[in-house]
Amino acid sequence: MIPSGVDIQQKEAVSLLNKYNFCFRVYWKLSSFLQKGLAIRTFKLIFESLPPPALFVFNDWMKLVCNSGVEELRLDNGLEHPKSFDSYDEFASLPLCVLEAKSLIKLQLTWHFRVDQAFLNHPIQFSSLQALSLEHVYLGDGQVIQKLIYSCPLIEKLELAWCYGVKSVSIHDLLKLKVVFIKGIEEIDVDAPSLENLHFRGLETFKAREKIKMHNCRNLRELYLADTSSIIITDQWLLELFQKCPLLEKLIIVSFDMTGLTAISSIQLKVLSLCNCYNCDYLEIDAPNLYKFEYHDDCCIMPLKILNSSSQLVLDVGLCFDYAYLHLEFLRDFLKEVKRQPIPVYLFLELAGYAGFEDDPRSVVPPSIIHLTLCVTSDDEDTCLCFVTNLLWCCRPSFISLRLNSKNTFVKIFCEKLISRKEGDCCSNSSQIICWWLEKPISRKEGDCCSNSSQIKCWWHFLKDVTVSHKAEGDLKSLLEAFPTLSSEEEEEINQAMLADVNFMLEWHS
Repeated sequence: MIPSGVDIQQKEAVSLLNKYNFCFRVYWKLSSFLQKGLAIRTFKLIFESLPPPALFVFNDWMKLVCNSGVEELRLDNGLEHPKSFDSYDEFASLPLCVLEAKSLIKLQLTWHFRVDQAFLNHPIQFSSLQALSLEHVYLGDGQVIQKLIYSCPLIEKLELAWCYGVKSVSIHDLLKLKVVFIKGIEEIDVDAPSLENLHFRGLETFKAREKIKMHNCRNLRELYLADTSSIIITDQWLLELFQKCPLLEKLIIVSFDMTGLTAISSIQLKVLSLCNCYNCDYLEIDAPNLYKFEYHDDCCIMPLKILNSSSQLVLDVGLCFDYAYLHLEFLRDFLKEVKRQPIPVYLFLELAGYAGFEDDPRSVVPPSIIHLTLCVTSDDEDTCLCFVTNLLWCCRPSFISLRLNSKNTFVKIFCEKLISRKEGDCCSNSSQIICWWLEKPISRKEGDCCSNSSQIKCWWHFLKDVTVSHKAEGDLKSLLEAFPTLSSEEEEEINQAMLADVNFMLEWHS
């Protein structure tokens, strides 16, 4: 039954009254804290969950909170569901009383707040503030943020992310500063002797002209650089960086032009991460204390050589080929080169397209690795068969983890190859080499086997045993047999229930 217009109006009136009552109860509760002399140590307010009447009493709430000795204040104006505004004037203005809260130790503003030129003439009393975080906040121009920063003599952590109106920021004379996160700002100038961690992400556009100036950052231990299209990393650039930051232990570089870079050499470097860097034909790494190296890429494999590293070095490689063709011989040669030293290698492969060899892989013994994680989103049967068949010509993993969000076709073929082997099977009918230029396997005579036709046996002969383990409840064999026929809803339920991959332990003949 559809209610009448009068009934709808009555319900809306009751709802509005309840919202006003809620706002009054909040105000009364905050007032009682102040009247009883009780401190409000932490106050978090998320606007998205508040009724509209709360916007009218927002300033009154903030006055009560700031007068109650608040130490941690988080204001979130719609983090979960960002609104769209025609102008910055529609952003919520930060109450001036917040700037007078001497007790504040941590301040976090997120989404659609305005701290503009009107605040320049107001005293900021952040003498105790140690952490300042501003994300998607309108700051007018550079003067506002500079005044905020220099009003925090004890600040230890500064985070500015995608703030509107700010193109550059200068950070000087902050003797306690240890951590800086900058995202979406073109230029930073840092002079901080106490700084230990610097995280800088550019504007993610080729039109940007980012600049990073670091002076007197001799205590810097961790540097993260990402998406700065105007900066090219060369040998000279890195040399100057290590000279300015002699204690640098962790270096993370994401989406950088590395034209002219041929070597990374550092005595102090312990952790190195390169992700989606381009225009580097060959890279040598000389870091005697390096114990972790992460290399991730979406479309190519960078040839590299590790000249010197810690005896505890672990190599973590992640390759995601959504569209590009994966040349497995490139991957094999990459792993073979880094395996010249006894380095544990962990490899993650995500594949949506075609993968194969351009040459006969039987001419090279595949290198051994510790762990291989697979996620294949292609549901083309020929592509999956080719990948599974050729993969173990590329490397010999001790463990394989199969992500069950892979396509059903791949899961079925993978399990058939490794688990459902029949007695008498041999490489002539089970491990065919499929080349990229052929639509069918390399032809062989019936009964032929690589043990007879090649000096190097294929992986089928070297694979001694396969043991399967998992953390899911129930029978794994039944699960894997049923998986290729599951609907998408059932598949999602299994993925949620398992909370882990299915693991295959491979034992190889020596």
